[in-house]
Formats: sequence, C-alpha cells, structure tokens
Amino acid sequence: ILTADRGRGKSSTLGIAGNLPTNGNITIVGNPNGGGPGVPVSVWSDKAVNLGGSAQTCSQQAYAAGCTTNNAYSYKDGSNTVKGPDIVENDAGFPGDIVEYIFGEPDTAEGWENIEKRATAVVSSCNDPLITGGSGIFIVEGATSCTLSPMGSKAAPVMVVIKDSALTINGNGSFYGLIFAYDSDPTDGVDYTVKLNGGTLFYGAMVTNYNKVELPNGNYDSIYDEEVMCNLSACNSSAGAGGNPFVSLSAIPGSWKDW
Repeated sequence: ILTADRGRGKSSTLGIAGNLPTNGNITIVGNPNGGGPGVPVSVWSDKAVNLGGSAQTCSQQAYAAGCTTNNAYSYKDGSNTVKGPDIVENDAGFPGDIVEYIFGEPDTAEGWENIEKRATAVVSSCNDPLITGGSGIFIVEGATSCTLSPMGSKAAPVMVVIKDSALTINGNGSFYGLIFAYDSDPTDGVDYTVKLNGGTLFYGAMVTNYNKVELPNGNYDSIYDEEVMCNLSACNSSAGAGGNPFVSLSAIPGSWKDW
C-alpha cells in the first residue's frame, strides 16, 4: 500500500497533488530512501512547493540532533530560500490516479467498493467512536468537516481516508499513520482544505489531492517513520489478517521496496 517507488514514483513524507505552501516553524523529516536507496525525499508534488516562514526539511539524523539551516536539506532563512533535491516538485511522473497508486484499485465506483470492503470501518463523522478505537483503516464519507485529534501509536498506526471534507488536525499531540485527503472531483469548484494546527508531531505520511493545504503558523513536525509505514504495509505481520488490519491490503506491483 502507499506512495512508493513505482517507475518514477517517490515515497515521501508529504505527497501533494497540487501546490504546497509552507509557513511558520515547520520541519519535514524526509524518507531517507524515498527515491531509491540513499535518495531522500521529503515532499513530492506535481506542482510547486513554496517554502515560507521558517520552513525546513532535513534528514532523520539532523532532526535528532536539532535541525537548523546548517544541516537542513531545504530551508527558508529570511529572504534566502534553499531547495534541496529532497523536494521533488512539478513532477510529470506524479501519478494521475492517486487512488490506484495508494491502494492498487482504480478511482472508480468499483475500485472504491473494493477499498471499502477492506476498511476497518466506514463512518460519516470524525467523532465516531470507531475511528478512535485502535489501529485500522478508516474511511470518512459525507462529513462537511472533519477534525482529528492525535491518535495511533508506532506499533498500532491508523490509516484515515477523508473523502470530500475539510480536514483539521488538532495540535499539541502525536499522530501515527497515514492520512489520505481525497477530493472526488477536483474540478467542480469546491475546494476542500487541509489545516494542520501548531504543536502537532505527525509520524508517517500524508497524501492529498486537495487544492489547498494550510500548514500552521506555529510549530509542526512531519516525520517519516519507517516502523510506522512498515506496520501500515503489514511487512512485519506474522499474525495473519486477524492480527493486523492492514494485511489484506495488497502491495502495488513494482512499488514500495521493489528497488
């Protein structure tokens, strides 16, 4: 499952089908092997990535030591903007069908039916108790807006799919897993938004085809975590489908670690 190295694909901390503005004190910690062994990728987008505020991207080692403009891959320092190769923007190789790229199912009614059959729960509200009940794959449909509080853990991450809804992630806590914010018709004139409040520690990855992503004016860290992503893709599972909610999701041929 998941954004991965498929052809020209990348496995990144943030995968954006659109423009990505960054503001505030934002640190994005890249996947050290996102573009292949030893090739880090922090942000992958089919449009422009704009660094603002004190935004920076860095390696996991630099983040552990304290990411600064001295050891960052990419950063904005006053009027000086440095973009390293870890930011892959305006990429013609970005998948046209991002649903198929993540799930191995086409973005069709039949494809979504198959995806929903494999979900832990399909709910209509982000306040539904099912969505905070532990590790699993949760699809939120029909919600006008969705606010997620910190959830999951490294050993028990969550995968949350938000369909056609404004998304806010509350700050001052940790989120472990994958968020996929999906606009079923990006050309209909309705622009859904993703807003990440300050103080959030996000371990895993986020993918969206929303036209508007608002990163916070406060502190926000998005950290690629291999153990979280491995648990999401069931690569450590030995318990079978009953012991891991992600094990029924099949890997995309030619993807993930097929390099």
